[in-house]
Amino acid sequence: MKITIGNDIKITTVPDESGLSAEPVYYVYEWFIKETNQVFYIGKGKGQRYKQEKNNPYFLSVKNHYDCDTRFVKENLTEYEALILEESLFSQREKEGHVLTNVIAPNALGANERPDNYEFMKTPVIKVSRVDKYYFQKEDVHYDEIDMEKLLKSHIYKTTFYGIAPLYDDSINGFVNQEKTEDIVKPLIQKVNDFIEKKGGKTYKSPAKSAKSLIFYGQITYESYFTYKTKGYDVYHLVDVLKYIDRY
Repeated sequence: MKITIGNDIKITTVPDESGLSAEPVYYVYEWFIKETNQVFYIGKGKGQRYKQEKNNPYFLSVKNHYDCDTRFVKENLTEYEALILEESLFSQREKEGHVLTNVIAPNALGANERPDNYEFMKTPVIKVSRVDKYYFQKEDVHYDEIDMEKLLKSHIYKTTFYGIAPLYDDSINGFVNQEKTEDIVKPLIQKVNDFIEKKGGKTYKSPAKSAKSLIFYGQITYESYFTYKTKGYDVYHLVDVLKYIDRY
């Protein structure tokens, strides 16, 4: 990886030219929606590569929903030239307003969301992907409001502690390792367990059939939220639960 610092900081993943093919048989191509000319995927290759479908759910969701086609941006390139052009196109197309489904897109967002900036005791929203938001008009969703009856039959879902410390400690502004974050969050989880037990409820060790709600202390995906809802669970965030039990 190379980093160039000027008016803009640019990162390149293109390897050194000496290790790449000098044959001018490569090209850069893009997939687009016919009706709008919206570019949603950029790639490089040779032979029949441009016709091949990608093992990328974001790409497939757009391609299967819209009338799409593929075209060459430039042909007869060396491998190095193709990689350089492909990488520059990621940034160029996004600046033009195109939303790409590429998962790896140096100097561009591609299909990825920006990471969450957690704020102290502020419940995060459950984010829909940029692709689903733009191409399918899906919206971010919120965790469910607390229902006491369902709270008393909860499972606290184990997820990563990575990056969530600022949610639970207002003295933290930057990154804290998982071990320290776990030390911050575990007493809060115990507080919820104690409340549920005091009220005659039960915290289940797994999301068993008897559990009526799932409590998350980190973040979940948009798809996971609707999967849990389909299975009949209320989906709570620990921040909301802590605020709720403080009223009692």
